[in-house]
Amino acid sequence: MLYDTQAHKAKCLAKVAAEKLNEQRTTADINTGDVAVKLNRVLSDVANQHDVVLAALAQDREALKQHTDVKKKIALKKEQLIPKWLPIIEQYRDSGAKRPFEPLVWFAIWLIDAGLIEQGIYWADFAIAQGQKMPDNFKSANLESVISRQVHDWALEQFKAQHSAEPYLSEVVARIETNQWLVSEPALTSMLFKLVALYAEHEKQDEKAESYFLKAVAANPEKHGVKGSLHRVQKKLNKELTLL
Repeated sequence: MLYDTQAHKAKCLAKVAAEKLNEQRTTADINTGDVAVKLNRVLSDVANQHDVVLAALAQDREALKQHTDVKKKIALKKEQLIPKWLPIIEQYRDSGAKRPFEPLVWFAIWLIDAGLIEQGIYWADFAIAQGQKMPDNFKSANLESVISRQVHDWALEQFKAQHSAEPYLSEVVARIETNQWLVSEPALTSMLFKLVALYAEHEKQDEKAESYFLKAVAANPEKHGVKGSLHRVQKKLNKELTLL
């Protein structure tokens, strides 16, 4: 949630942005009434006008807050916000700039929310490589932790529905294991390892399952929550039980 001072600034910037957008309307835009196309074009043209872009972002985030239904939020992101912001994000990337650019962070998060996992990981990689910081209202310290949790939650739903979460679950875990993504939450890392292990066990890859259950223990020794699952796999492998 925006603080009062931030909310006031956002409203002021939104007013400026609206004025700029109105100034750049063309007769063709008015005649066609294609507001979405116009907005995409104008925002792309002003992608380097930071205040205008932030004002547009604030407006879209406010629009999301008006919906309490999660499905409606996801639909808004997938059908309107992601298509609108894609050319702006691409222009920022193609410009070669490397500066704080909050829309890039939100864009990656929205993609995962919308179930566009491959695209979300791509843009998360780009943002993380740039050292983009999380907005102030996030509890997580970095983007890799936020995206990793999103992918975990998505993959867990896939597991419950007996669907594959590949290659995306493995891709995120590989980034964590190689320190490409620095996830600072032991419980989250442990949960990801546990989920990989559960998938492996389901696929009768018991050696891999044991390995990742043990990694889950190592990541979060006090509260890993995998003792029973680990013992189950070790019994199938006729191995000595650990964590007794």
